[in-house]
Amino acid sequence: MEELPPRLAVRAVILDPRGRTLLFRIHAPGDPSRIFWITPGGGLEPGETELDALRRELREETGLTACDIGPCIWLRDQTFPWGERRIRQREAYYLVRVPEFEVDISGHQEDERVLLQRFRWFTPGELRGWPERLVPANFADLFDAILRGELPTEPVRIGR
Repeated sequence: MEELPPRLAVRAVILDPRGRTLLFRIHAPGDPSRIFWITPGGGLEPGETELDALRRELREETGLTACDIGPCIWLRDQTFPWGERRIRQREAYYLVRVPEFEVDISGHQEDERVLLQRFRWFTPGELRGWPERLVPANFADLFDAILRGELPTEPVRIGR
């Protein structure tokens, strides 16, 4: 099978002062039954750095303009079906500390308006018992480590 060229993406692991994180409920194109929860973020545009893309995605998806972008903590390389095609995506996850704020989704692009069904602030306990799929699948464990102050000195490769 031919190897797909990677789509480079960035994601924000948002942490607010109350120890919560922000996730978006999304469904795959053409399959509203394939539901999962993801961190804010998206693909890099030509010429963008990861940090520029992350700032743009945070502004577009959440309305957030003031935040403390911390280190890249996780790396993920996944291939998955997306509508009628397959995508290989390399993601860099950054820890982003934020003040409490009201999420503003007015900057969503057309495809985000269709696929991103809603957003929610999660406590660690809610993540642990959540009945729908979180991405990555062990997000609750990874987030718990952040709350304990266990930040990696180098980004950790994570799985599905």
